[in-house]
Amino acid sequence: MVVGRVWRVSGPLVVAENMSGSMIYEVVYIGAESLVGEIIGIQGDKAFIQVYEDTSGLSVGDPVEGSGKLLSAELGPGLIGKVFDGLQRPLSELEVLIGPFVRRGVKLPSLPRNVKWFFRRERGLEVGAKVGPNDILGYVDETPLITHKIMVPPNVSGYLKELVADGDYSVDEVVARVERGGEVFNIKMFQEWPIRKARPYIKRLEPTELLVTGTRVLDALFPIAVGGKAAVPGGFGSGKCVLPGTPVLLADWSLKSIDEIYREARGKKLRINEYEEVVELDEPLDVIGFDGVELRVFKATHIYRGFTSSIVELRTSSGRVLKVTPEHKLPVLDHYGNLTFIDAQNVSPGTYLVVPRYVPVASEYVGIPLQWLLSDPEVCSRDYEYNERVRNLLKGLSREELEALSKASNIDLKTIKNLMNSRTKAIPLKLVEVLIKAYPDLGLPKILGVRRGKQKLSIPDKVDEDLAELLGLLLSSGSISGDDVMFYSNDIRVVQRYISLVSRIFNLRCREETSGRAYHVKIHSPLLVKVFKALGASFNEALNDLEVPEVIMKSPERVVSAFIRGLYLGCGSFDEGRVRLVVKSPKLLRGLAYLMLKLGIKYSAEFRDQDELNYMHICEPNELRRFCVKVLLGRGSDEIVLKTAGFSGMSDQELSGSGVGYNLQALVHADRVTYGLVSYDVSAKPLTFLEGFEDVVDTSTYVALDMVKDVRVLKYEGDVYDLVVDSVHNFVGGDIPVIYHNTVLLQTLTKWSRTNVNIYVGCGERGNEMADALHSFRKLVDPVSGRPLYEKAVFIANTSNMPVAARETSVFLGATLGEYFRDMGYDVLLVADSTSRWAEA
Repeated sequence: MVVGRVWRVSGPLVVAENMSGSMIYEVVYIGAESLVGEIIGIQGDKAFIQVYEDTSGLSVGDPVEGSGKLLSAELGPGLIGKVFDGLQRPLSELEVLIGPFVRRGVKLPSLPRNVKWFFRRERGLEVGAKVGPNDILGYVDETPLITHKIMVPPNVSGYLKELVADGDYSVDEVVARVERGGEVFNIKMFQEWPIRKARPYIKRLEPTELLVTGTRVLDALFPIAVGGKAAVPGGFGSGKCVLPGTPVLLADWSLKSIDEIYREARGKKLRINEYEEVVELDEPLDVIGFDGVELRVFKATHIYRGFTSSIVELRTSSGRVLKVTPEHKLPVLDHYGNLTFIDAQNVSPGTYLVVPRYVPVASEYVGIPLQWLLSDPEVCSRDYEYNERVRNLLKGLSREELEALSKASNIDLKTIKNLMNSRTKAIPLKLVEVLIKAYPDLGLPKILGVRRGKQKLSIPDKVDEDLAELLGLLLSSGSISGDDVMFYSNDIRVVQRYISLVSRIFNLRCREETSGRAYHVKIHSPLLVKVFKALGASFNEALNDLEVPEVIMKSPERVVSAFIRGLYLGCGSFDEGRVRLVVKSPKLLRGLAYLMLKLGIKYSAEFRDQDELNYMHICEPNELRRFCVKVLLGRGSDEIVLKTAGFSGMSDQELSGSGVGYNLQALVHADRVTYGLVSYDVSAKPLTFLEGFEDVVDTSTYVALDMVKDVRVLKYEGDVYDLVVDSVHNFVGGDIPVIYHNTVLLQTLTKWSRTNVNIYVGCGERGNEMADALHSFRKLVDPVSGRPLYEKAVFIANTSNMPVAARETSVFLGATLGEYFRDMGYDVLLVADSTSRWAEA
């Protein structure tokens, strides 16, 4: 073997001297850690070596040792179900030994030497028989789906001199000997084959049978033959990457930005390179996704952070603004009325996006979050019956227990004894906070007060329709300043409704005042201010940071309807055939857009610059009807609401009539629809485009169409993020709800094709893409046998952080494995994702 020295190091390329006698594609070992490299060029006595491991620390003079062998694959039992890298290092075994990161210099046999396989010799094959390439010597049942055939290697032929009996053997034990011209060949259960050299064959058969891929669009329109090949074009990084700050709708109806999810992620982290990282979540995240029929809950198992140098900005007719990577997949309606997915960079004005419309909600009433007030030293219980229960509980405690209670609540023992013996004393919530930890059945008081005041406040036990409407009124036309709660309106009917709700809910009286031209009512109550803040109604001076309270986001449909009713009465109007809501806070408008998903009402929105007003419009006839029935005629409303809202001109029959749902078929041919006093032009609407497309009509309850008005490619250098979602590979998010989606057609072929052996090569794929593929493969079943899919699959994961040239070896390795199983007589599907990255190598 040749031994040379490092002459120069340039990243993954090493030039070694004194390498005369080496050969192209020979494997060499470099430095003290024996880093794996492959000779890719020779000039004189210098060899140019592509190193497949990190070369940091290598220096001139370090040893370079030739192996005398070409880069080869080990072929034998132990391949199926395993994950290898491009050098056939067993990643699944290395993870057990050294963790998720492959340290340089670490080596492990591709096939395990310590595993015994039961070998069954070929019946009827006797010693002395003439054998040649690919003749079967015996069998190993590697998995319930794959019987591994132990064959004579392609370069061996002669007479069988020895064949072992049935039994357990490791792959490096000799199971047969073949003699030719006095030379004896020892045949083991595995063989080595250079990955850059095609395995020999006698004749290439003409394709005569179609491959069933399990993907209808391919099988019907782009059929692939068994024995054939196909290319699936697509851009680099075809993933669903979105910008930081993009809200994600979680299953509990809270909104969290995707970068915040990444920062809070806990789990196994894989750093791909300085720009990319993927986290396998310890606890999968429940998100809302679209399964092609309805929107429901799915599990997000991984989160990915990457980098992009450009984005695509899309603006739609409803006011949606999407900012995504150019290769991000978006669900659209094609010219034939089918739901499909295309890259954002290929979307053009006039395209109809498929967007979320309705998410079924089965949530219950949300409790009042009084826990936020428990630690407030000023708040106390003025609930007489509750306080008596607390006193009786205190009287039953020993002195030691009272002392422990004093220490935990930071209330001195003398004060606790006074509270225990005086019926006139209010009970501090600080004391209640400690008691309910030990006695949870004690519950919370229903009447609160403050220590230095006489005002009492009745506290409801849940966020119901009345409280929701009051919150809507307050956020639309109210404010909080110091200890005062104010509500402004020049409509006496709205003011009287506000006063009635305050009295009914909190048993408080409002004071009516006039300031300049503005008429308002005021409540001076430090405790009410604390309660509103606990409910999430917080105000800044500019009123541009208001949000929909979390208790409303998580409430059932009837409570959401009441909240929107309050918003509408305070800052809404009905004129020129449309409902309009006007708010100063973009966050409030964003939350309102998500609340509309619970009601299934379509709308358009206008987000303006900071310190300007933001608008939501509802103008289509059936959406107006839905708004009337669900919001204005909801529980707790009355004729005052309709008159105040401006809908008094519509008859009860029109408002509450049948057909609340969006009847697409009825509007397909309509040029103009008259609804109440409104005549609405629908001739230019996309509904005329939907005639005859039953699949869209069937899902119209859950999704809608939104026309793209403008598409721009913008320069943006920064982080982008991605969630890996089980099964559907999409999630709902955005300032106005959209479906962020990606498709993985090549992975789909690997999962569902009717073949005997599937080999998936992730060539230069990003870490999140490989994590997604491998995670989902482990859960799938073979469509023919019903057995786990990995029992007939081999995975090669060569991620984008490895040297570019290593991508080349990964595809050659996959081809060599495919040819090996082909020689056994199996139909093999080899998927290389992606060949464009392979060509780049």
